[in-house]
Amino acid sequence: MSPTTDPLFVVGCPRSGTTLLAGLLSGLPDVWIGKETNFIPPLYEPDSGSLHEWGDARLGALVDAVNSYLETGRWEARATVAGARRAWSETGMDTQTNAYAGFIRYVWSLDAPPDGEARPIAGDQSPAYVLALPLLEQLFPTARYIHVLRDPRDVVASILPLPFWSRSAGVAASDWNECVAGWWAAERRVPPERRCEVRYEDLVRDPDTTLRQLATTLDLTLPDPEPGSSLSKDRHGLADLAPHHARLSGPIDDSSVGRHRRDLTDRDRSLVEAITYAGLVTYGYETGPYRPSPVLQEDVTLLTRERLRDLRRRAAGRLARRWPW
Repeated sequence: MSPTTDPLFVVGCPRSGTTLLAGLLSGLPDVWIGKETNFIPPLYEPDSGSLHEWGDARLGALVDAVNSYLETGRWEARATVAGARRAWSETGMDTQTNAYAGFIRYVWSLDAPPDGEARPIAGDQSPAYVLALPLLEQLFPTARYIHVLRDPRDVVASILPLPFWSRSAGVAASDWNECVAGWWAAERRVPPERRCEVRYEDLVRDPDTTLRQLATTLDLTLPDPEPGSSLSKDRHGLADLAPHHARLSGPIDDSSVGRHRRDLTDRDRSLVEAITYAGLVTYGYETGPYRPSPVLQEDVTLLTRERLRDLRRRAAGRLARRWPW
């Protein structure tokens, strides 16, 4: 991957449709967005800018940690110390840019497009990077961002059955708030020409129109004459690799819009609406009557109970070992 390739990050609260959008974008001639990496913020260190000067032992420890993330993300290729050093040498990424950014570009190159051709725009679909946009801006000053927004009630309904991320409605709702706040902060830091927002509901109801709007905003090339006829939503085959991506194997439809009405209990729905009320109103979602947040009410008992429920369910899921990651 060229050190001048424009990075494009697809971010948002997990289960908001980032994988679906990234797959659709990767069907465009100009774009290739690899699988989730997830390692960029947690493995960053204050001296990561001089990563190319690290000794093999320390760099090897980092590579091993990165590969553990890639394994979780179902990457086929793995990073190596030799590969990183070769990438720095061949591209000059150790001198033209922050060496950690160069290392990230090297990792992205391990998940190449099926045709092997480099794309003018490449990037990452790790949704939780919405919480690390200041770091991404530091590493990639010209990066562009797409924020995928989804009704928090449907996000929570989608998250709760899974063995990762939040395991209680109250914690999942609070996490949605934090992710949205991360994006709102970015709107004050990142110029409008380098960021845009997509609603999940619009994406699944009319993907062609949504892609056309994105192409205009980001100056991307759309295939002619019918975009929908040539686009794939699962360029990485994730539907066959991870159960929670199974819907990628079917047609795009809006059957999951409003799933909270059937999948959340009345108690959980009311709690999510209370915690995310400001965001629901801001984005124009139907909210029903006003419900004060338990934070506003200083309901420490309820909030603590939600945290304990989340912790208990996380522990039970790990002990059961029902999932291979």
